[in-house]
Amino acid sequence: MWRVVRHLCFTTCATDLQERWTSIPVNDQPHIDGSPTLTSEFYLPFPNGLVRCAVVVDTRNVHGQARKVFGRGLRPSAEGIRKALRQYGLDAVEIYAGVATKTMSNAPSPQVQAAMADNKRFAQRLAVEDAVVLSGHLAERNGEMEEKQVDVLLALQVADLADRAGQLGAPFDCIVVLSEDMDLMPAYEFAARRGVDVYAAAFDTIHTRPEQKSWLLLDEAALSAICPAPANLTLGAPMRSQIACMATTTAPVHPPVWKVESQRNGTVTLSNSRGLTGTWSKGRSVRPGDRIDLYAVGLHMEPRSQRFPLLTLAEARPSYSPFDNVEQAEVLHWVDPTRVRVRIGVTDTTANLTASPGLLFPGQRIAVLREDVKNRTATYYIGPLGDRSVLPDWPLPETTAVVQVDTSGHTANTWRTKVEGLDLALMVPKRYLSHAVAGTRLRVALAGRAPDGVFIGQPLSCCLPSVRKT
Repeated sequence: MWRVVRHLCFTTCATDLQERWTSIPVNDQPHIDGSPTLTSEFYLPFPNGLVRCAVVVDTRNVHGQARKVFGRGLRPSAEGIRKALRQYGLDAVEIYAGVATKTMSNAPSPQVQAAMADNKRFAQRLAVEDAVVLSGHLAERNGEMEEKQVDVLLALQVADLADRAGQLGAPFDCIVVLSEDMDLMPAYEFAARRGVDVYAAAFDTIHTRPEQKSWLLLDEAALSAICPAPANLTLGAPMRSQIACMATTTAPVHPPVWKVESQRNGTVTLSNSRGLTGTWSKGRSVRPGDRIDLYAVGLHMEPRSQRFPLLTLAEARPSYSPFDNVEQAEVLHWVDPTRVRVRIGVTDTTANLTASPGLLFPGQRIAVLREDVKNRTATYYIGPLGDRSVLPDWPLPETTAVVQVDTSGHTANTWRTKVEGLDLALMVPKRYLSHAVAGTRLRVALAGRAPDGVFIGQPLSCCLPSVRKT
């Protein structure tokens, strides 16, 4: 019965996908239906100017965050960091980036040599963009690359910046650390004792730490600015939309030819010209760079993070479709800034899914993957199906905004806020905002509407800093 329902709901996906692959040039694909356009310019309501900040970047950590959000690791750029932080009212006047460009081995393996050469080229690009590189060491253990000393260098840099910020005439007023690594928190506490705010910036987790008082959640638009993708790729939400449509189509899915990226323990990782990533249990010998014609026959989650869906590939044309364990769900509401509650299929089964804020709204259809994990059923977000719900009267080009806590209309669980520069009200949950007061500025992501019609936003920051009066 459910396959019949899925056939009725998703027959148009196959035709739509085929049209995209055969008739639309790669460079002319700004987004796929069902996901918002991530524009290159942001709404910046900061009439009093931007707050100057120094930025410390754990580049390997940011690379890993990009993999969770976009399906592949991407390097941060200094210019992208400056652009993204302007959304939060911050002007990045100094940037320090940790990169492993050295090795302590007298005879590094070819793998270490290649990785180190790549890191050196990356460090040179950062230096051209006026970032200061903090050079750590690269090591290899059991075939895996590890950074040494980088975390210590980053922590020392935070401490040094905290001392400088307390001096008269300091060129910055606060510090931003691009990392979700808890190992750096003692450095934040050191800065706090010096009276200097340190904002941890990452796409998830940081807002849930009680001891982390200052934080910036990076939504997909911010992270895509920090980690720019190659011009011919559509990643993140647009790619999720492609994968969701592929996973629910009734015809065998035959994407463009795949290129071998790497192989390990008999499993080959491949990518194609659209930026899709898949794995194949090889039946023959392959080498990196080989091009192979494969069918998409299923889905699984990226094994390390369980955050992004990967395609399962095979040489043989499948006799079945849609993919097993893929179901349709309906968005109900946002539970917190990075988790959304959904109703699965035509039943009353519900689940909380991790998702990027500002991209899904109540009533929207999505595809989910259901898997048995340790005697329970785990549910993972794949991507949107069809056009997203349009919330009428939302006047901004982005689904995020900077708001200020109003002086009235609060409830026990929510703050009443207004969008800066507009007479537009939003209700924002007080959870994670325990030290907010009237006048506090926040960056929020649109999450829906209350029954009385008032917009609801989920916080993407705690209390944003204000320009220091002179």
